[in-house]
Amino acid sequence: MVNILQWNVRSLPARLPSIQHLVSFYNCSIILISETWLLPSRTCFIPHFNLFRQDRVDGYGGVAIAAHTSLNVSLIEIKPPLKQLLLENNIDLIGLKITNIDGLPNTSFWSCYSPNDSSIPFEVWYSLFQLTDYNSFFTGDFNAHHPAWGSTTSTRRGNLIYDALNSSNLNILNNGSPTHIGRSNSINSCIDLSLSTPNLFWLSTWRIIDDPNGSDHLPIIISVNVTNPNSLPNNRSTLPNYLSPNLKFNLNKADWPLFSQLINSSIPLLNTYTCPIKDYEQFTHMILDISKKTIPIKPNNLNNFPPSPPWWNSSCSEAVSNRKSLYKTFIRSGSVQDYLNYRNASAATTRLLKESKRLAWK
Repeated sequence: MVNILQWNVRSLPARLPSIQHLVSFYNCSIILISETWLLPSRTCFIPHFNLFRQDRVDGYGGVAIAAHTSLNVSLIEIKPPLKQLLLENNIDLIGLKITNIDGLPNTSFWSCYSPNDSSIPFEVWYSLFQLTDYNSFFTGDFNAHHPAWGSTTSTRRGNLIYDALNSSNLNILNNGSPTHIGRSNSINSCIDLSLSTPNLFWLSTWRIIDDPNGSDHLPIIISVNVTNPNSLPNNRSTLPNYLSPNLKFNLNKADWPLFSQLINSSIPLLNTYTCPIKDYEQFTHMILDISKKTIPIKPNNLNNFPPSPPWWNSSCSEAVSNRKSLYKTFIRSGSVQDYLNYRNASAATTRLLKESKRLAWK
């Protein structure tokens, strides 16, 4: 199972403690972030993750993708004409290709943010969605409303996005739950979209975390069931089970003289079959068995999830629990006072988490 955290954080520095807690609690190895609110000159990192950012010069908006350090990643280059188109339409976008998730072929992940004060034509949305390849997730805060993803009404932007999706190879993962929390006496809305290509759609489940954790957007967990390594086609022949692509030998510490000796002594003992496939499997089994005897195997960290933050204590848990309780009270009542109680608790919890993290490094 691969778990992905998608979240409009409305200030990544302010939500870093919550992100550390969430990725540990939900065993997430990939984080898709919008509204980072980072200046290009500001440093920011998430422990156990490699962070890739697309910042705005004014320090608002912005998107990022974080991948666990055990994953092989590369930044997807966006061609200059599309870059200019994004700039003209005030759209933030970043994409990563990840190649070594267990059971998941080469997969692209995109994070997008578009504020609601810009008018974007159909052609731009269509061009964005055409960036996706065979295995892709495309997520972000689109600030658009349409019944197809849970809104009660549709806006012009929502209609354009819906039309562009119908002309693309993407499916909507959202289950209709609201992702944005309105203030007192306003309506919660669904403006954060999670999209995937059809083959990933059937393997994925989508759910919200019913606590905004200080943001006004609810975190989203996308879970991809890849327990069967052959569940997704990747245009390559299926290797035998014993040839796991995640089995990595430390060639620098190999005993090559012994390896050569065992190979030379084992070849004459091989059986001869009429079936070439059996000959091939027998030969590869022999090489693998000898390799295991003569070459150390590197530790496989692909299933290592980020640990719980070392600075997390009982005070942090109590503050988060109280904030969540006040949030649920506000959702039930919708009153101004309950909203203020929740916002005050949310601000106090953010300060406490930051302080706990700071003191832990002293």
